[in-house]
Amino acid sequence: MHQAARKYEVPYWTIKCRVIDEREEKDKVKKNKKDTGRKKQKVAERVEESSDEESDISYVPNFEDLVKEIEENRQEEEEMDEAYFIRREAVQLAPPAPLLEDFVYHWRMITKFYVNKDKTTRVVVESTNIPAHLDQLIKLILEEQCSLEEGATGPCLEYLLQHHILDLLATLACTDSPPGMKSLTLCFMKKLLTQLREPVLPHVSVYAPVQRLVAVCSGLLASPSETDEIHFLCTLCAVIGKHPHLINIFNSQYVETKRLSVSSTTSSQSSGFEDSKFSPSPQYRPNDNGNLEHPLLSREDALEQTKPGLMTETFTFQSSPETKSPNWGSTNKFPLLDALLSFLHSADSRVTVKACEGIMLLAALPSDSFARSLARHSNLCAELAARLAALYEGIVPGVDPNDIDEMQITWGLDSLAWTDGTKFPGCRQVAAFLAWLDYFDQLVREAHPITGTTLAESFRSQFLEGVLGPTLLDTGSSTILVTAFITKCLKQVTAPALLQEYVYWLVGEGREPELPNVITCPIRRQLFDNCFHEQDEVSLETLRLFEVLLEKPSEHGLHCLVLTYLNSRRYYDTSSSDLVIGSWSDEEEERERNNRDSPTLDFSEGPSPVSRTLAPGNIDKIINSFLLLLPQPLHSATDPADEGYEQYVQDADRQYQECVTRCSRHSWPTEATFPDLMEGDDSHSSDSRPEADHDGNRARNFYEGPFLRMLFTRLVRLPYQPYEINLQLTSLVSRLAMLPHPYLHEYLLNPLLPVLPDTNTLFGTLELVAAELVTQIPLFKSYKQALYATRQRLLEGICDPQEETNSILESVIVLEEFSKELSAIAFVKYHHSS
Repeated sequence: MHQAARKYEVPYWTIKCRVIDEREEKDKVKKNKKDTGRKKQKVAERVEESSDEESDISYVPNFEDLVKEIEENRQEEEEMDEAYFIRREAVQLAPPAPLLEDFVYHWRMITKFYVNKDKTTRVVVESTNIPAHLDQLIKLILEEQCSLEEGATGPCLEYLLQHHILDLLATLACTDSPPGMKSLTLCFMKKLLTQLREPVLPHVSVYAPVQRLVAVCSGLLASPSETDEIHFLCTLCAVIGKHPHLINIFNSQYVETKRLSVSSTTSSQSSGFEDSKFSPSPQYRPNDNGNLEHPLLSREDALEQTKPGLMTETFTFQSSPETKSPNWGSTNKFPLLDALLSFLHSADSRVTVKACEGIMLLAALPSDSFARSLARHSNLCAELAARLAALYEGIVPGVDPNDIDEMQITWGLDSLAWTDGTKFPGCRQVAAFLAWLDYFDQLVREAHPITGTTLAESFRSQFLEGVLGPTLLDTGSSTILVTAFITKCLKQVTAPALLQEYVYWLVGEGREPELPNVITCPIRRQLFDNCFHEQDEVSLETLRLFEVLLEKPSEHGLHCLVLTYLNSRRYYDTSSSDLVIGSWSDEEEERERNNRDSPTLDFSEGPSPVSRTLAPGNIDKIINSFLLLLPQPLHSATDPADEGYEQYVQDADRQYQECVTRCSRHSWPTEATFPDLMEGDDSHSSDSRPEADHDGNRARNFYEGPFLRMLFTRLVRLPYQPYEINLQLTSLVSRLAMLPHPYLHEYLLNPLLPVLPDTNTLFGTLELVAAELVTQIPLFKSYKQALYATRQRLLEGICDPQEETNSILESVIVLEEFSKELSAIAFVKYHHSS
């Protein structure tokens, strides 16, 4: 017998059963003290009244009675205080009850509420004791877990699983009785799944209630519990992310087979619930009034019948081949994914973000079979792409393209400042579209390769070809706005699979050269035409689009635009090659002989391969050719310190290193050689090219391609174009010249290269521009001062209303600075390749 029981001669169980809450006992003591105080006050009043009366012997006995009454009250108060401390000491000294007894007690208190529930009163769950009892259930399970070894199962958890408590809670959540029980059950289940050391989700008594709870989670209708619902779904996704094989239990066919195989075993082990099946039996379910049937509480012997070893019912998903790779058929459903997709339309942005996180966790699972099923039979790809298209179509048409380019949006909660709609008209719609595009891009990048590829294909078919393409080809639409969105989307896309589909849509999937006047890709042809649009804003935005495309690490885009027309090297005049070789150093002559004897390309051990093409011996002549392109009298910078050539070299060095890193995976050659010298390679022979020279006239068949032809045509118009277009045009050509490709390099940056007659080259085009300026500039009065003033105005960013008059002067400044930039690029590439 416990010490407290021996001291007060009271049995231990009596002390345990008569434990009085300390707070209630203190209230009783305070009440008695107040009553005693009131009596004392009445006595004092009576004494005061007696003092006002005349002194008489009759009042003496009454005074003694009052004193006696005060003494009795004092003794009664001391006795109550002593009783209180005795009881409190007994409570403190009594040993705690076994955890399982407390667990059963709290569970019975929950079920007792439904038995005694008033049928006419509808109370919310917060006004009942159910939340406190559920919280105690979790605490008891966790406390029990701390005292057990790893992998062991305690009696409280065994009782929870054996008596299908979660199944009953799922039933109550489905009926939401009392109101709020749904949210309470979801929170309880979330704690149970995340705070236990061992995963319990594979257990037959756990995943079935979880499936039922997933079924009641839907964002299609507004619900006060949607926050708890989405947190519960994301918790499930996190658990599945740690244990990817658990995704199999959400396959309806697979789980149904397992349920039939284990239901009889489960019901036989649960002697307290002999008639219960995998789903709640009729005695489990609330009646029409939401009350539980009384037979649930009549199981007095349930505690004694709890047996260990129930955790052996859990699924071992790696026990058989069909378990490792379930047969996901077209009839399978994805309840967890469908529930998450339904919350994408929630008005609460936080709920939407959580749904996006859950979808990303499911899409990133490493299971190939699940990824294939997700890609082929779910609504994931189609719904996400359709939402992107719908958000784009909701953008107002009057948005300024410059505002679009300045927006930096991510799909998380850190871009909410753009959604208030106060930045510019239509800002909220544009922000929502760009945020969803950013999420789509990250989802493709993080998802399983099979799922990511299907997502990218849906992006191309439903958004690019279904929305952007028709809008771009429609001449009556806002061409500048759709081009700005194409540029912004291309700039924001980083996932390799998504970028590949984007480039395929822009330039086509074929890699063969396009013949003149033959359209193989309508989008590409439309973009080339827009570069000569009657509106300069459209041409400017299209040039920006091509510059962004060149900055992307896409070899296919560069190949289709430029390289496929230069790889044959048909611009080269072989008849004068001996003269060129004679001007090189002895070392370069030896390298040329080695290249002819052995066509294998040589790579150095350093960070950049040695290349005769990129680092010719006559680099000084090449640099001077660009710097002296304009006559000295037309130079606007009179002071050598103002020329800024050193700054161009520094910028070119930084940009070239970035370009080399970006193009490192393209497997480009380091030397410009003739493909027909490569033995055993018929794909590069002269007869296999569309522009093959069958009559010996190579110049007539060389075609630089529509992209380079567009650039050269625009450069010829340099003196008569707006300053903004000239800047964008020269920037685009500089991006091309920066690429470490030998054929492109010698074609653009080697003015001394022997080319066939009538072949368009960059240096030849710039010579035409310089000749035009030489004839036009002297017509201006005091043109030296005018050139200097124009240079200062452009450096300070001051606009001049006389655009037509100053366009030629501005073109001189542009050509002068462009020549410096090209010479700096040639010098930097020589430095890195020598």
